[in-house]
Amino acid sequence: YLHFFISKKIILNSKVRKLLKKNEKSPDFNKKYVFIPLNYQPEATTSPYGGYFIFQDKMIKLISESIPSDWLIYVKEHPKQIKYFARDDIFYSDILNKKNVQFVRSSESSFELLKNSQFVATVTGTLGIQSFCNQKPVLLFGESFFKDAPGVFKVKDSENLKKIINEIIDGRFIIKQSDIIKYFNHLEGKYFFGFSDFDYGPYSNLNWDENIDQLTSNTINFLKDY
Repeated sequence: YLHFFISKKIILNSKVRKLLKKNEKSPDFNKKYVFIPLNYQPEATTSPYGGYFIFQDKMIKLISESIPSDWLIYVKEHPKQIKYFARDDIFYSDILNKKNVQFVRSSESSFELLKNSQFVATVTGTLGIQSFCNQKPVLLFGESFFKDAPGVFKVKDSENLKKIINEIIDGRFIIKQSDIIKYFNHLEGKYFFGFSDFDYGPYSNLNWDENIDQLTSNTINFLKDY
């Protein structure tokens, strides 16, 4: 059974890589488009925080049906995504079958894609933070701590989505830099130093023992308050 699993994994990985290599394109920044950076899976960012939109193709389908006919959607795969985890060739084929959707090469700059887009859409991805910090609207489909940030629109359903897109097109809102600063100043007292993932350790000023103390004491304090 193990040999079968490994063989299946290799075949699927090869199919997906060939499919993406064949269909990935360079973005045309002269066109109006929505930028969708896919979330890594499997991870809590989509399950459970994505809810229904753990299926990211459902998010893409909704946007595809809601944007103006002359707009495109540029989708970029997560750089750390393992192709045989959570996605398969059917996932990518279904997305590519939509006429107004294109996969962009993984080598393309996410910041340039963000900067030139009409708006960014994500389930919970942290690129959403970079977006509103650069005064670019964000459509958020899952539950994330930055859902109340200026310029972030929480999508509930297709009708709500169309209304949000019309507001963006009409320019009925402005993301003020002063509001962004105010938002982060408010957040400052709500969080504590620490990391829960080994990958973030090198970027922290805390050693391992200090980090454990922080996580433990703050969890206890949270539970007491709760």
